[in-house]
Amino acid sequence: MADFLAHLHQAKYNKIFAIELARSGVRRDWAITVAFYAALHFAEAGLIGKNKISTTDKNLNDDKALHTRRADLLLASYGNLPYRKYKKLMNESSRARYLDNQSANFDDPPAQGYFPREVVDDLINNELESFWEILTQKCPCDLS
Repeated sequence: MADFLAHLHQAKYNKIFAIELARSGVRRDWAITVAFYAALHFAEAGLIGKNKISTTDKNLNDDKALHTRRADLLLASYGNLPYRKYKKLMNESSRARYLDNQSANFDDPPAQGYFPREVVDDLINNELESFWEILTQKCPCDLS
């Protein structure tokens, strides 16, 4: 299991990479996926920092998938708003990876057609950034 600082450093690294991918405009689907993984590592740092618990702790005896468990722990620890933002990033990442949309514009390569630049910018600059800010405000540890 990674520790608090490892998750925090990975979250920051992924966030910078997501921004770079989004700015390039070439791999918008991967920008969304990397943004979700920034949120995932930030969530893990926030859970460890606030509750001293990680999604992968062996003491959590449930049959939930890790993403579901993490989302549930976020909801219990930080409330509905960060939970919703995490779920939105998770769902959009899934959509990018599994091509789960009937209304995509397939003039571009498949996943690129799902995510116009404005959508990617919103997910990174609004959803991910506000998720980060909320956890930073509510966590008794230093997430900056």
